[in-house]
Parts: sequence; C-alpha cells; structure tokens
Amino acid sequence: MQAVDAAVFASCDALDGVTDGLIQNPAACNILPSALAAQGILTTAQANALQAYILPETDTSGLPLFPGMPISDLSTANFITPGTNDEIATAPPFPTAAEPWGAATCPYATCGGLGPSAWSLGEVAIKAYVEENQFFDVNPNGPTPNWPQTVSATGNTVFPATVALLYAQRGQANADDPYQLMNFLNKGGKVVWYHGGSDSLITPFRSFWFYEQLASVMGGYDRTQNSVRLFIEPGMDHCGGGVSPNSFDTLQALDKWVTNGVAPEGILATAPSSSAPSSGRTMPLCKFPEEASYSGSGNVYSAANWSCDPSDTRMLAVGTTGLASGGDTSTALEYLYNPIPEGLGAPIPY
Repeated sequence: MQAVDAAVFASCDALDGVTDGLIQNPAACNILPSALAAQGILTTAQANALQAYILPETDTSGLPLFPGMPISDLSTANFITPGTNDEIATAPPFPTAAEPWGAATCPYATCGGLGPSAWSLGEVAIKAYVEENQFFDVNPNGPTPNWPQTVSATGNTVFPATVALLYAQRGQANADDPYQLMNFLNKGGKVVWYHGGSDSLITPFRSFWFYEQLASVMGGYDRTQNSVRLFIEPGMDHCGGGVSPNSFDTLQALDKWVTNGVAPEGILATAPSSSAPSSGRTMPLCKFPEEASYSGSGNVYSAANWSCDPSDTRMLAVGTTGLASGGDTSTALEYLYNPIPEGLGAPIPY
C-alpha cells in the first residue's frame, strides 16, 4: 500500500497546484490499478482486486447505483490497518460459513472479531435494513448464499430484485433522494456537511453525487450554497484519521450561519501535534466545489497562505480514476434523472 500511495501521489498530489502531501480531489486523479501492475507495484491479481474496490456498484443494465472508492491514501486511511475498514491481516477462519469471521463472541486474536468494518457493517445493514432477517446469509461462499451480488475486476453488479427491495424498505427515509431534503430546506433549514476525501468505508464520491444532484434540483451551486455547504476533508478517513489536518469545528460554523446569517466560506482545519508528517498543520476547508488555493509563497503548512475562491470549481474536475469510480457529475445526474424504474420501488421525485 505504501508503494501504491507513492505512485498515486506522484500522479495526483500536484493537481491542486502544490505538492504538499494532500490530494484535495481524488476524482481528478489519472492513475488506474492496471498501471500499478504494469509498473510492477502490484500483481495482476492485486490490481484486479483494487480495481473492484474503485469501481461503482451498478444494476444489471449498467446504471450506476453507488460510486466506487477513492484510490488515495490507502496506507493511512484504514484501508488495510488490522481490525479496521476494508482488509485485515487475519483471513476469515470460516470462509464458507455465514459468519466467516465467527460469531460476536469470537475474539479478534482468534478470528478477527467480526472481520473488517466493511464486512461487519455491510452484513448487518443488509440483514437489518434490506432483508429484515437476522439469519440471512450474505456470504456468497456460504452454505446458503442469498445475496445476489457479483464482484469482479470488470464490474460490481446488484440485481434488480435486491435494488427493488432496498428501495421498498427505505420508503420515505431514502437518504439518497435529494428531493426528500427539500421540505427542510424550504423552511429555511441549513446544512453543514463534511466527508473525508480518502474515506475507505463510505466513498466521498457519494457526497459528490448528492451535492451535484442537489445543485441540479435547486438550480445551481450558488443557490444550493444558500442552504447547504459541503466540505471535503482531503486525506481524511471515515469521520477522522488519515494524514490530513482533521480537527475542525462544524458546529460553530452552523451556529453562526443559523443565528447570525454568516455562512461558512471556509472552515479552519488543524492537524494534531502527534499527526506526523503534518503535525500542527493548518489549512482552510473550502465549500464544494471549491478547492483550497495556495498563495504560491510562504509555509505550505499554514492556513495563512491558503484561501477559498468562490469562483473556483476544481472539485468538479475528473480524471481517468474518477471516471472509473463514477465520481463525475454526469454519472451523478444520470442516476438522478434515470432512476431505477418506478415499478422496482424507486423514489418518485415530487
């Protein structure tokens, strides 16, 4: 993973105008796992596995349902840290069982607890929110596999019946339908929202999608920013961690907006003093689709030398990596305006 990160940073770090150890927009990257295999950094099998990770989920017609993952900061954003998000050192001791890492009582030292978070949280969510059946067998290698999803180096497919069931169960609590936020916003509600740019558990491109869909529904980014502001935290994992300045105060920003009418143009982020190599670093988080802009001189690790430009739209830039992940605006809007057919239980815009 360190070698992968080095290649990714060599390709992507300077895209925001400065080489500083942070990738502000992972969708703008232009590097694919196949290139890492060609460079001898990964084997073909490893490259195929990483490709499956960054590809979007689609239905059987190819319509994207959920974007793929970012390729950035894999060695520092809990992608492969033992016992965390996507991969652990302990292989599943019961690979063909419904619970490959064992029951909840199985200690981590013996069988990895319930496995990586992406497995344990995903499995619980499928059982609780989709199937509403605590005995449902999600493991495709299990004795009674029920989850009709296929994963490969060329595509991740969810079958129509599963998609229909998910929408039917969520009903009016469908959090990926931007129309369902309109009632709150029309009453004057405000939203300050953030997402780690290298989140290895829930892809930041899903937040890209939702914000781009909101902007389309509300008539542009300017109008959307009157009510909703999204801040992408470069290099940060799921809710924290990573190598970035990852301590910031969204509550005060929201309070000032609601009580004083002062919307946050940028939010100051600080790296903990123990967070090497960016110890004590500060920088502004700018509202989507802006990136923070370096002045070109002065300490690159000081927020005083960075600014937010309201005319900037660099977070909308997309490269070959972002296209592979479905992190582009056109894919987000394709999902908005060509939803799963109504007969399958998709939300109906109102």
